[in-house]
Amino acid sequence: GPKGDLLEIFRIWNGGLGIWGGVILGSIAASALCTYKKYPISLLADAAAPSLLIAQGIGRLGNWFNQELYGAPTTLPWGLKLNYSAANAIGHSESCYDGLTCPEGTLFHPTFLYEMIWNFAGAALLISFGKVLKRKLKSGSEFVLYVMWYTAGRMWIESLRIDFSHTFLGIRINVWVSIVVFIISIIVFMILQNTHKSRTDLVNRLIDITADERERESQSNSNIKTKRLS
Repeated sequence: GPKGDLLEIFRIWNGGLGIWGGVILGSIAASALCTYKKYPISLLADAAAPSLLIAQGIGRLGNWFNQELYGAPTTLPWGLKLNYSAANAIGHSESCYDGLTCPEGTLFHPTFLYEMIWNFAGAALLISFGKVLKRKLKSGSEFVLYVMWYTAGRMWIESLRIDFSHTFLGIRINVWVSIVVFIISIIVFMILQNTHKSRTDLVNRLIDITADERERESQSNSNIKTKRLS
């Protein structure tokens, strides 16, 4: 939080879960499920990549309803006009020009709209070029491309925002996080192309696993019916 209280991490009633935590925890849960089921995690990650971008884009609509997480003042025609009857609108307390409070009627960059469009565009690209990517790249690459696309957009969009954020060397922490994750993603992408198993092998493995599951389920249902009849 603004006062550096680490316990704020657990006080979810004071704010929502950040995207970084959501993706990390979701990835851990998905990895645990795939490990238990013996599914190839990279195939699931690739399948989820476009939907994650779409979900994140839709989620940004909440920032509009809450009048939060918008950017610096702008004169652009699509600038966001705040509802000044909302006492908690950030524009009432955030610095606007040289430490002054923003005057009523100021327009702001709708950064959540920028991110929504950016995410939808990324999802469209992943879906449109999905077949090509699957032929050319190793499994797991689409998920890494999703991370690269999202963090690339987050770098410049985050830089426009004026809500409170911890900074390092004058740059918002989320920008630094995006830069680091983007660089790591590039490295992971290169490693995948040189070391990971082919997509065909993993697909065949998944087909075999799911076929075995269906056979066991069918056998289990058959046994249950037999017991009932007896």
